[in-house]
Amino acid sequence: MPSHALTLVSVPPPTPNGDLHVGHLSGPYLGADVFCRYNRLRSQPIVSAFSSDRNQSYVVTTAERLQTEPQVLANKSHECFGHTLDLAEISFDLLGMPDQRYSSYVARHFALLKQSGALVLKNVDTFFHRPSGRYLFESYAQGRCNVCLAATKGNICENCGHPNDPLKLLDLQATGYPHEQGAFELRPVPTLVLELERYRQRIERHLETLQATMRPELAKLCDDLLSEQLRDFPITYMSDWGISAASLGLPGTVINVWAEMQPGHVYWLSEAWKNSYNFDGHPLSERNVDYVQFLGFDNSFFYTFAHLALAFAAHDAGLFAPLPTAFITNEFYQLENYKFSTSQGHLIWARDLLANHVADEVRFYLCWSNPEHQKANFTPADLRAIIDRYFHKPISTISDRLETNGLDLGMNGTPDPDVALAAKAAQRRLENAYRASSFSLRRAAQTLVDLLDWCAQLANRAESGSEHAMANFRTVLDVTVLGLAPIAPAVSSRLWRAGGHTEPMSWGEKSDFVAASPRLVAGE
Repeated sequence: MPSHALTLVSVPPPTPNGDLHVGHLSGPYLGADVFCRYNRLRSQPIVSAFSSDRNQSYVVTTAERLQTEPQVLANKSHECFGHTLDLAEISFDLLGMPDQRYSSYVARHFALLKQSGALVLKNVDTFFHRPSGRYLFESYAQGRCNVCLAATKGNICENCGHPNDPLKLLDLQATGYPHEQGAFELRPVPTLVLELERYRQRIERHLETLQATMRPELAKLCDDLLSEQLRDFPITYMSDWGISAASLGLPGTVINVWAEMQPGHVYWLSEAWKNSYNFDGHPLSERNVDYVQFLGFDNSFFYTFAHLALAFAAHDAGLFAPLPTAFITNEFYQLENYKFSTSQGHLIWARDLLANHVADEVRFYLCWSNPEHQKANFTPADLRAIIDRYFHKPISTISDRLETNGLDLGMNGTPDPDVALAAKAAQRRLENAYRASSFSLRRAAQTLVDLLDWCAQLANRAESGSEHAMANFRTVLDVTVLGLAPIAPAVSSRLWRAGGHTEPMSWGEKSDFVAASPRLVAGE
Protein backbone atom coordinates (compact mmCIF):
# COMPACT_ATOMS: atom_id res chain seq x y z
CA MET A 1 0.00 0.00 0.00
CA PRO A 2 1.42 3.43 -0.95
CA SER A 3 2.38 5.35 2.20
CA HIS A 4 1.56 8.92 1.15
CA ALA A 5 -2.05 9.91 1.68
CA LEU A 6 -4.44 10.51 -1.18
CA THR A 7 -7.09 13.10 -0.34
CA LEU A 8 -10.65 12.35 -1.42
CA VAL A 9 -13.15 15.20 -1.68
CA SER A 10 -16.91 14.76 -1.90
CA VAL A 11 -19.83 17.17 -2.11
CA PRO A 12 -23.56 16.48 -1.74
CA PRO A 13 -25.10 15.90 -5.16
CA PRO A 14 -27.54 18.67 -6.10
CA THR A 15 -31.08 17.71 -6.98
CA PRO A 16 -31.45 17.91 -10.77
CA ASN A 17 -34.73 19.83 -10.69
CA GLY A 18 -33.31 23.05 -12.13
CA ASP A 19 -29.96 24.75 -12.65
CA LEU A 20 -27.59 25.89 -9.89
CA HIS A 21 -28.38 29.21 -8.27
CA VAL A 22 -25.94 31.53 -6.49
CA GLY A 23 -26.76 29.93 -3.14
CA HIS A 24 -25.56 26.59 -4.51
CA LEU A 25 -22.27 28.04 -5.72
CA SER A 26 -21.51 29.71 -2.39
CA GLY A 27 -21.53 26.40 -0.57
CA PRO A 28 -19.76 23.06 -0.97
CA TYR A 29 -18.96 23.35 -4.69
CA LEU A 30 -16.84 26.50 -4.51
CA GLY A 31 -15.30 25.39 -1.23
CA ALA A 32 -14.28 22.01 -2.64
CA ASP A 33 -12.82 23.60 -5.76
CA VAL A 34 -10.73 26.10 -3.76
CA PHE A 35 -9.50 23.31 -1.47
CA CYS A 36 -8.50 21.12 -4.42
CA ARG A 37 -6.71 23.98 -6.20
CA TYR A 38 -4.69 24.74 -3.06
CA ASN A 39 -3.66 21.11 -2.63
CA ARG A 40 -2.65 20.83 -6.27
CA LEU A 41 -0.47 23.92 -5.88
CA ARG A 42 1.26 21.98 -3.11
CA SER A 43 1.60 18.91 -5.38
CA GLN A 44 -0.61 16.90 -3.01
CA PRO A 45 -2.51 14.02 -4.69
CA ILE A 46 -6.23 14.76 -4.52
CA VAL A 47 -9.36 13.43 -6.22
CA SER A 48 -12.82 15.01 -6.25
CA ALA A 49 -16.18 13.85 -7.57
CA PHE A 50 -19.52 15.55 -8.22
CA SER A 51 -22.76 13.79 -9.14
CA SER A 52 -26.42 14.60 -9.65
CA ASP A 53 -29.04 13.40 -7.18
CA ARG A 54 -31.23 11.86 -9.89
CA ASN A 55 -33.16 9.54 -7.54
CA GLN A 56 -34.29 12.32 -5.21
CA SER A 57 -38.08 12.60 -4.80
CA TYR A 58 -37.84 16.37 -5.33
CA VAL A 59 -37.21 15.64 -9.02
CA VAL A 60 -40.69 14.10 -9.19
CA THR A 61 -42.55 16.89 -7.41
CA THR A 62 -40.79 19.59 -9.45
CA ALA A 63 -41.48 17.72 -12.72
CA GLU A 64 -45.17 17.56 -11.79
CA ARG A 65 -45.24 21.28 -11.11
CA LEU A 66 -43.51 21.99 -14.44
CA GLN A 67 -45.66 19.41 -16.25
CA THR A 68 -42.72 17.47 -17.62
CA GLU A 69 -41.24 14.00 -17.14
CA PRO A 70 -38.87 13.50 -14.18
CA GLN A 71 -36.17 11.85 -16.30
CA VAL A 72 -36.31 14.66 -18.88
CA LEU A 73 -35.97 17.25 -16.11
CA ALA A 74 -33.09 15.37 -14.46
CA ASN A 75 -31.12 15.00 -17.69
CA LYS A 76 -31.58 18.64 -18.68
CA SER A 77 -30.62 19.85 -15.19
CA HIS A 78 -27.49 17.67 -15.13
CA GLU A 79 -26.35 19.23 -18.40
CA CYS A 80 -26.98 22.68 -16.92
CA PHE A 81 -24.91 21.80 -13.84
CA GLY A 82 -21.87 21.02 -15.96
CA HIS A 83 -22.21 24.21 -17.97
CA THR A 84 -22.67 26.41 -14.89
CA LEU A 85 -19.73 24.84 -13.07
CA ASP A 86 -17.58 25.51 -16.14
CA LEU A 87 -18.68 29.16 -16.17
CA ALA A 88 -17.67 29.46 -12.51
CA GLU A 89 -14.31 27.75 -13.14
CA ILE A 90 -15.34 25.08 -10.63
CA SER A 91 -13.88 21.75 -11.62
CA PHE A 92 -14.21 18.21 -10.35
CA ASP A 93 -12.37 15.14 -11.60
CA LEU A 94 -15.71 13.56 -12.44
CA LEU A 95 -19.29 14.72 -13.03
CA GLY A 96 -21.47 11.65 -12.52
CA MET A 97 -25.08 10.88 -13.35
CA PRO A 98 -26.61 7.68 -11.91
CA ASP A 99 -26.96 4.99 -14.57
CA GLN A 100 -27.62 1.25 -14.57
CA ARG A 101 -24.04 0.38 -13.60
CA TYR A 102 -24.18 2.77 -10.66
CA SER A 103 -27.60 1.46 -9.60
CA SER A 104 -26.37 -2.14 -9.69
CA TYR A 105 -23.36 -1.21 -7.55
CA VAL A 106 -25.57 0.45 -4.93
CA ALA A 107 -28.09 -2.40 -4.92
CA ARG A 108 -25.29 -4.98 -4.46
CA HIS A 109 -23.81 -2.92 -1.65
CA PHE A 110 -27.05 -2.94 0.34
CA ALA A 111 -27.65 -6.61 -0.43
CA LEU A 112 -24.30 -7.36 1.23
CA LEU A 113 -25.22 -5.16 4.21
CA LYS A 114 -28.48 -7.04 4.56
CA GLN A 115 -26.68 -10.37 4.29
CA SER A 116 -24.27 -9.27 7.04
CA GLY A 117 -27.18 -8.56 9.40
CA ALA A 118 -26.69 -4.79 9.46
CA LEU A 119 -30.15 -4.06 8.07
CA VAL A 120 -33.26 -4.98 10.04
CA LEU A 121 -36.74 -5.48 8.59
CA LYS A 122 -39.42 -3.64 10.56
CA ASN A 123 -43.01 -2.57 10.00
CA VAL A 124 -42.90 1.23 10.04
CA ASP A 125 -46.13 3.19 10.38
CA THR A 126 -46.38 5.50 7.37
CA PHE A 127 -49.09 7.81 6.11
CA PHE A 128 -50.59 6.86 2.76
CA HIS A 129 -52.20 9.75 0.91
CA ARG A 130 -55.22 8.46 -0.96
CA PRO A 131 -55.67 11.28 -3.55
CA SER A 132 -52.05 11.03 -4.77
CA GLY A 133 -51.63 7.31 -4.18
CA ARG A 134 -48.33 8.00 -2.40
CA TYR A 135 -46.69 7.19 0.88
CA LEU A 136 -45.52 10.40 2.50
CA PHE A 137 -41.78 10.93 2.91
CA GLU A 138 -39.26 13.60 1.91
CA SER A 139 -40.65 15.94 -0.79
CA TYR A 140 -44.08 14.28 -0.75
CA ALA A 141 -44.73 15.51 2.81
CA GLN A 142 -44.66 19.04 4.19
CA GLY A 143 -45.53 20.73 7.46
CA ARG A 144 -43.79 22.35 10.41
CA CYS A 145 -40.78 20.94 12.21
CA ASN A 146 -41.69 19.76 15.70
CA VAL A 147 -38.24 20.88 16.94
CA CYS A 148 -37.83 24.44 15.59
CA LEU A 149 -41.31 25.08 14.09
CA ALA A 150 -39.90 26.10 10.70
CA ALA A 151 -41.68 25.02 7.52
CA THR A 152 -40.13 21.78 6.35
CA LYS A 153 -40.43 18.76 4.12
CA GLY A 154 -40.35 15.19 5.39
CA ASN A 155 -37.43 13.39 7.05
CA ILE A 156 -35.08 16.36 7.57
CA CYS A 157 -35.51 19.98 8.64
CA GLU A 158 -33.21 22.23 6.63
CA ASN A 159 -33.49 24.98 9.25
CA CYS A 160 -32.37 23.20 12.43
CA GLY A 161 -30.81 20.10 10.86
CA HIS A 162 -32.82 17.62 12.93
CA PRO A 163 -34.28 14.55 11.24
CA ASN A 164 -38.02 14.23 11.50
CA ASP A 165 -40.72 11.62 11.23
CA PRO A 166 -43.42 12.83 8.81
CA LEU A 167 -45.99 11.37 11.20
CA LYS A 168 -44.98 14.00 13.76
CA LEU A 169 -44.88 17.06 11.52
CA LEU A 170 -47.20 19.84 12.60
CA ASP A 171 -49.85 20.76 10.01
CA LEU A 172 -48.91 17.78 7.85
CA GLN A 173 -49.94 18.08 4.22
CA ALA A 174 -49.25 16.16 1.02
CA THR A 175 -47.11 18.40 -1.20
CA GLY A 176 -49.11 19.85 -4.07
CA TYR A 177 -52.48 18.84 -2.63
CA PRO A 178 -54.97 20.80 -0.52
CA HIS A 179 -55.99 19.72 2.95
CA GLU A 180 -58.74 17.14 2.67
CA GLN A 181 -60.58 15.36 5.44
CA GLY A 182 -59.81 11.64 5.53
CA ALA A 183 -57.07 11.86 2.90
CA PHE A 184 -54.48 10.11 5.09
CA GLU A 185 -54.43 6.45 6.00
CA LEU A 186 -51.89 5.04 8.47
CA ARG A 187 -50.36 1.83 7.14
CA PRO A 188 -47.60 -0.44 8.45
CA VAL A 189 -44.93 -0.61 5.72
CA PRO A 190 -42.23 -3.32 5.68
CA THR A 191 -39.03 -1.27 5.78
CA LEU A 192 -35.35 -2.11 6.02
CA VAL A 193 -33.71 0.13 8.61
CA LEU A 194 -30.27 0.71 10.02
CA GLU A 195 -30.45 0.95 13.80
CA LEU A 196 -28.19 3.92 14.46
CA GLU A 197 -28.20 3.31 18.20
CA ARG A 198 -26.21 0.10 17.58
CA TYR A 199 -23.37 2.27 16.25
CA ARG A 200 -23.57 4.99 18.90
CA GLN A 201 -20.19 4.32 20.53
CA ARG A 202 -18.32 4.21 17.23
CA ILE A 203 -20.11 7.33 15.99
CA GLU A 204 -19.30 9.18 19.23
CA ARG A 205 -15.64 8.15 19.13
CA HIS A 206 -15.21 9.24 15.53
CA LEU A 207 -17.02 12.55 16.03
CA GLU A 208 -14.81 13.24 19.04
CA THR A 209 -11.74 13.02 16.80
CA LEU A 210 -13.23 15.73 14.58
CA GLN A 211 -14.77 17.89 17.31
CA ALA A 212 -11.96 20.47 17.35
CA THR A 213 -12.35 21.17 13.64
CA MET A 214 -16.16 21.25 13.49
CA ARG A 215 -17.93 24.53 12.97
CA PRO A 216 -20.10 25.55 15.94
CA GLU A 217 -23.53 24.77 14.50
CA LEU A 218 -22.47 21.28 13.45
CA ALA A 219 -20.90 20.58 16.85
CA LYS A 220 -24.09 21.76 18.59
CA LEU A 221 -26.28 19.58 16.36
CA CYS A 222 -24.14 16.53 17.06
CA ASP A 223 -24.38 17.17 20.81
CA ASP A 224 -28.16 17.57 20.57
CA LEU A 225 -28.65 14.35 18.61
CA LEU A 226 -26.36 12.36 20.90
CA SER A 227 -28.27 13.55 23.97
CA GLU A 228 -31.18 11.32 22.93
CA GLN A 229 -31.60 7.81 21.60
CA LEU A 230 -30.65 7.70 17.94
CA ARG A 231 -33.60 6.91 15.70
CA ASP A 232 -33.67 4.14 13.12
CA PHE A 233 -32.55 5.27 9.68
CA PRO A 234 -34.81 3.98 6.87
CA ILE A 235 -32.96 2.27 4.04
CA THR A 236 -36.06 1.72 1.92
CA TYR A 237 -39.21 3.67 1.09
CA MET A 238 -42.42 2.62 -0.60
CA SER A 239 -42.10 4.40 -3.94
CA ASP A 240 -41.52 3.86 -7.65
CA TRP A 241 -38.85 6.58 -8.18
CA GLY A 242 -35.29 5.62 -7.33
CA ILE A 243 -33.15 2.48 -7.22
CA SER A 244 -35.38 -0.55 -6.83
CA ALA A 245 -35.06 -2.47 -3.58
CA ALA A 246 -36.70 -5.57 -5.07
CA SER A 247 -33.36 -7.39 -4.85
CA LEU A 248 -33.49 -6.79 -1.09
CA GLY A 249 -36.77 -8.71 -0.93
CA LEU A 250 -39.03 -5.65 -0.92
CA PRO A 251 -40.76 -5.24 -4.29
CA GLY A 252 -42.49 -1.89 -4.77
CA THR A 253 -39.85 -0.09 -2.69
CA VAL A 254 -36.74 1.95 -3.49
CA ILE A 255 -33.50 2.63 -1.66
CA ASN A 256 -33.56 5.85 0.37
CA VAL A 257 -31.56 8.33 -1.68
CA TRP A 258 -29.71 9.54 1.44
CA ALA A 259 -28.66 5.96 2.17
CA GLU A 260 -27.73 5.44 -1.47
CA MET A 261 -25.46 8.46 -1.28
CA GLN A 262 -22.93 6.90 1.12
CA PRO A 263 -21.78 4.07 -1.19
CA GLY A 264 -22.54 6.40 -4.09
CA HIS A 265 -19.76 8.76 -3.02
CA VAL A 266 -17.35 5.81 -2.87
CA TYR A 267 -18.43 4.71 -6.35
CA TRP A 268 -17.91 8.11 -7.96
CA LEU A 269 -14.61 8.75 -6.16
CA SER A 270 -13.36 5.33 -7.24
CA GLU A 271 -14.29 6.10 -10.85
CA ALA A 272 -12.60 9.50 -10.62
CA TRP A 273 -9.46 7.92 -9.14
CA LYS A 274 -9.20 5.30 -11.88
CA ASN A 275 -9.31 8.06 -14.48
CA SER A 276 -6.93 10.39 -12.61
CA TYR A 277 -3.47 11.16 -13.97
CA ASN A 278 -2.21 10.25 -10.46
CA PHE A 279 -3.69 6.74 -10.68
CA ASP A 280 -0.98 4.24 -9.75
CA GLY A 281 -2.89 1.01 -10.29
CA HIS A 282 -3.93 0.69 -6.65
CA PRO A 283 -7.69 0.90 -5.95
CA LEU A 284 -8.86 3.24 -3.22
CA SER A 285 -9.25 0.29 -0.85
CA GLU A 286 -5.46 -0.18 -1.03
CA ARG A 287 -4.61 3.48 -0.52
CA ASN A 288 -3.95 5.52 2.58
CA VAL A 289 -6.66 8.15 2.22
CA ASP A 290 -7.89 11.31 3.88
CA TYR A 291 -11.57 11.95 3.22
CA VAL A 292 -12.79 15.56 3.28
CA GLN A 293 -16.51 16.17 2.94
CA PHE A 294 -17.91 19.59 2.03
CA LEU A 295 -21.62 19.93 2.80
CA GLY A 296 -24.40 22.32 3.66
CA PHE A 297 -25.44 22.36 7.32
CA ASP A 298 -28.92 21.17 6.28
CA ASN A 299 -27.36 17.82 5.26
CA SER A 300 -25.39 17.37 8.47
CA PHE A 301 -27.42 14.58 10.06
CA PHE A 302 -27.05 12.36 7.02
CA TYR A 303 -23.28 12.77 6.80
CA THR A 304 -22.37 12.79 10.49
CA PHE A 305 -24.73 10.06 11.68
CA ALA A 306 -26.40 8.03 8.92
CA HIS A 307 -23.36 7.85 6.64
CA LEU A 308 -20.96 7.19 9.49
CA ALA A 309 -23.12 4.31 10.69
CA LEU A 310 -23.37 2.98 7.12
CA ALA A 311 -19.58 3.15 6.83
CA PHE A 312 -19.17 1.17 10.04
CA ALA A 313 -21.73 -1.36 8.81
CA ALA A 314 -19.75 -1.64 5.58
CA HIS A 315 -16.55 -2.30 7.54
CA ASP A 316 -18.31 -5.07 9.46
CA ALA A 317 -19.37 -6.59 6.13
CA GLY A 318 -15.82 -6.42 4.75
CA LEU A 319 -16.57 -3.54 2.35
CA PHE A 320 -14.45 -0.47 1.66
CA ALA A 321 -15.83 2.73 3.17
CA PRO A 322 -13.45 5.58 4.05
CA LEU A 323 -14.21 7.50 7.23
CA PRO A 324 -14.32 11.30 6.96
CA THR A 325 -11.31 13.14 8.32
CA ALA A 326 -13.07 16.52 8.08
CA PHE A 327 -16.61 17.87 7.73
CA ILE A 328 -16.59 21.37 6.26
CA THR A 329 -20.07 22.84 6.52
CA ASN A 330 -21.73 26.07 5.41
CA GLU A 331 -24.95 27.79 6.39
CA PHE A 332 -27.57 29.15 4.00
CA TYR A 333 -26.72 32.01 1.66
CA GLN A 334 -29.67 34.41 1.45
CA LEU A 335 -30.85 36.78 -1.27
CA GLU A 336 -32.03 40.13 0.07
CA ASN A 337 -32.32 38.49 3.55
CA TYR A 338 -34.53 35.62 2.39
CA LYS A 339 -33.52 32.07 1.53
CA PHE A 340 -32.79 31.30 -2.11
CA SER A 341 -35.82 29.33 -3.34
CA THR A 342 -36.29 27.73 -6.74
CA SER A 343 -39.95 26.88 -6.09
CA GLN A 344 -40.80 30.47 -5.09
CA GLY A 345 -38.69 32.09 -7.80
CA HIS A 346 -36.60 33.94 -5.19
CA LEU A 347 -33.14 33.43 -6.66
CA ILE A 348 -30.44 34.53 -9.01
CA TRP A 349 -29.34 31.82 -11.38
CA ALA A 350 -25.60 31.35 -11.22
CA ARG A 351 -25.37 31.37 -15.03
CA ASP A 352 -27.04 34.80 -15.14
CA LEU A 353 -24.66 36.26 -12.56
CA LEU A 354 -21.70 34.79 -14.43
CA ALA A 355 -22.97 36.32 -17.67
CA ASN A 356 -22.48 39.77 -16.13
CA HIS A 357 -19.32 39.15 -14.09
CA VAL A 358 -16.18 37.17 -14.83
CA ALA A 359 -15.73 34.03 -12.75
CA ASP A 360 -12.87 35.39 -10.61
CA GLU A 361 -15.02 38.31 -9.46
CA VAL A 362 -17.91 36.08 -8.44
CA ARG A 363 -15.62 33.56 -6.75
CA PHE A 364 -13.84 36.29 -4.77
CA TYR A 365 -17.08 37.85 -3.55
CA LEU A 366 -18.64 34.51 -2.61
CA CYS A 367 -15.53 33.74 -0.56
CA TRP A 368 -15.49 37.19 1.04
CA SER A 369 -19.16 36.91 2.08
CA ASN A 370 -19.26 33.13 2.60
CA PRO A 371 -21.90 31.76 5.02
CA GLU A 372 -19.51 29.43 6.80
CA HIS A 373 -20.56 30.09 10.41
CA GLN A 374 -23.94 31.76 10.02
CA LYS A 375 -26.37 32.80 7.33
CA ALA A 376 -24.98 35.46 5.00
CA ASN A 377 -26.73 37.85 2.69
CA PHE A 378 -26.17 38.41 -1.02
CA THR A 379 -27.14 41.61 -2.80
CA PRO A 380 -26.04 42.65 -6.31
CA ALA A 381 -25.16 46.14 -5.03
CA ASP A 382 -22.88 44.73 -2.33
CA LEU A 383 -21.16 42.47 -4.86
CA ARG A 384 -20.38 45.43 -7.11
CA ALA A 385 -19.12 47.58 -4.23
CA ILE A 386 -16.88 44.88 -2.74
CA ILE A 387 -15.47 43.81 -6.09
CA ASP A 388 -14.74 47.39 -7.16
CA ARG A 389 -13.10 48.41 -3.90
CA TYR A 390 -11.23 45.31 -2.77
CA PHE A 391 -10.57 43.43 -6.03
CA HIS A 392 -10.56 45.62 -9.14
CA LYS A 393 -8.84 48.68 -7.66
CA PRO A 394 -5.71 47.05 -6.19
CA ILE A 395 -5.35 44.53 -9.02
CA SER A 396 -5.58 47.34 -11.56
CA THR A 397 -2.80 49.22 -9.77
CA ILE A 398 -0.60 46.13 -9.60
CA SER A 399 -1.27 45.22 -13.22
CA ASP A 400 -0.53 48.77 -14.43
CA ARG A 401 2.86 48.73 -12.73
CA LEU A 402 3.73 45.29 -14.08
CA GLU A 403 2.27 45.45 -17.57
CA THR A 404 1.72 49.03 -18.67
CA ASN A 405 4.91 50.48 -17.20
CA GLY A 406 6.96 47.36 -17.83
CA LEU A 407 8.28 47.35 -14.28
CA ASP A 408 11.43 45.21 -14.09
CA LEU A 409 11.46 43.27 -10.84
CA GLY A 410 14.95 41.95 -11.49
CA MET A 411 16.70 39.44 -9.31
CA ASN A 412 18.77 41.79 -7.15
CA GLY A 413 17.90 43.47 -3.92
CA THR A 414 16.80 42.17 -0.55
CA PRO A 415 13.44 43.02 1.02
CA ASP A 416 13.20 44.69 4.40
CA PRO A 417 13.25 42.03 7.15
CA ASP A 418 9.93 43.28 8.52
CA VAL A 419 8.36 43.07 5.05
CA ALA A 420 9.68 39.53 4.60
CA LEU A 421 8.41 38.45 8.01
CA ALA A 422 5.00 40.03 7.42
CA ALA A 423 4.75 38.29 4.05
CA LYS A 424 5.65 34.99 5.66
CA ALA A 425 2.99 35.56 8.36
CA ALA A 426 0.41 36.29 5.64
CA GLN A 427 1.37 33.07 3.90
CA ARG A 428 0.80 31.14 7.14
CA ARG A 429 -2.64 32.76 7.55
CA LEU A 430 -3.54 31.70 4.03
CA GLU A 431 -2.26 28.18 4.61
CA ASN A 432 -4.43 27.93 7.72
CA ALA A 433 -7.42 29.19 5.77
CA TYR A 434 -6.93 26.63 3.00
CA ARG A 435 -6.12 23.50 5.01
CA ALA A 436 -8.96 21.14 5.92
CA SER A 437 -8.63 21.42 9.70
CA SER A 438 -9.17 25.20 9.69
CA PHE A 439 -10.68 25.83 6.25
CA SER A 440 -12.19 29.29 5.84
CA LEU A 441 -13.01 30.99 2.57
CA ARG A 442 -13.82 34.19 4.48
CA ARG A 443 -10.45 34.29 6.23
CA ALA A 444 -8.63 33.62 2.98
CA ALA A 445 -10.51 36.36 1.11
CA GLN A 446 -10.15 38.89 3.91
CA THR A 447 -6.42 38.17 4.21
CA LEU A 448 -6.15 38.69 0.46
CA VAL A 449 -7.97 42.02 0.71
CA ASP A 450 -5.22 43.32 2.99
CA LEU A 451 -2.45 41.73 0.91
CA LEU A 452 -3.78 43.22 -2.32
CA ASP A 453 -4.02 46.65 -0.76
CA TRP A 454 -0.46 46.42 0.62
CA CYS A 455 0.85 44.98 -2.64
CA ALA A 456 -0.67 47.89 -4.61
CA GLN A 457 0.98 50.35 -2.22
CA LEU A 458 4.37 48.65 -2.66
CA ALA A 459 3.84 48.62 -6.44
CA ASN A 460 3.53 52.40 -6.42
CA ARG A 461 6.70 52.74 -4.35
CA ALA A 462 8.57 50.40 -6.71
CA GLU A 463 8.06 52.87 -9.54
CA SER A 464 11.07 54.73 -8.17
CA GLY A 465 13.27 52.00 -9.64
CA SER A 466 14.98 51.31 -6.32
CA GLU A 467 16.13 47.69 -6.10
CA HIS A 468 15.19 47.75 -2.43
CA ALA A 469 11.62 48.93 -3.19
CA MET A 470 11.30 46.41 -6.02
CA ALA A 471 12.44 43.58 -3.71
CA ASN A 472 9.73 44.51 -1.20
CA PHE A 473 7.13 44.57 -3.97
CA ARG A 474 8.34 41.29 -5.46
CA THR A 475 8.24 39.50 -2.10
CA VAL A 476 4.68 40.54 -1.29
CA LEU A 477 3.53 40.05 -4.89
CA ASP A 478 4.56 36.38 -4.92
CA VAL A 479 2.69 35.66 -1.70
CA THR A 480 -0.36 37.60 -2.89
CA VAL A 481 -0.56 35.93 -6.28
CA LEU A 482 -0.09 32.42 -4.94
CA GLY A 483 -2.61 33.07 -2.18
CA LEU A 484 -5.06 34.38 -4.77
CA ALA A 485 -4.66 31.37 -7.08
CA PRO A 486 -7.17 28.99 -5.41
CA ILE A 487 -9.87 31.69 -5.40
CA ALA A 488 -9.18 33.72 -8.55
CA PRO A 489 -7.21 31.40 -10.86
CA ALA A 490 -7.36 33.53 -14.04
CA VAL A 491 -6.22 36.79 -12.44
CA SER A 492 -3.47 35.10 -10.43
CA SER A 493 -2.15 33.32 -13.53
CA ARG A 494 -1.97 36.63 -15.41
CA LEU A 495 -0.18 38.38 -12.54
CA TRP A 496 2.19 35.45 -12.11
CA ARG A 497 3.35 35.75 -15.71
CA ALA A 498 3.45 39.54 -15.55
CA GLY A 499 5.70 39.25 -12.50
CA GLY A 500 8.34 37.50 -14.59
CA HIS A 501 7.60 33.89 -13.77
CA THR A 502 7.82 31.34 -16.57
CA GLU A 503 7.46 28.21 -14.40
CA PRO A 504 4.04 26.93 -13.26
CA MET A 505 2.73 28.28 -9.99
CA SER A 506 3.68 26.08 -7.07
CA TRP A 507 3.16 26.64 -3.36
CA GLY A 508 6.26 25.33 -1.58
CA GLU A 509 6.11 24.06 1.95
CA LYS A 510 9.13 26.19 2.89
CA SER A 511 9.82 29.64 1.51
CA ASP A 512 12.46 32.13 2.64
CA PHE A 513 11.12 35.62 2.04
CA VAL A 514 14.25 37.20 3.46
CA ALA A 515 16.35 35.75 0.64
CA ALA A 516 16.55 37.58 -2.66
CA SER A 517 14.88 34.83 -4.71
CA PRO A 518 11.44 35.91 -5.97
CA ARG A 519 10.25 32.32 -6.45
CA LEU A 520 8.11 30.09 -4.25
CA VAL A 521 8.64 26.59 -5.59
CA ALA A 522 7.73 23.27 -3.98
CA GLY A 523 10.71 21.50 -2.47
CA GLU A 524 13.01 24.53 -2.28
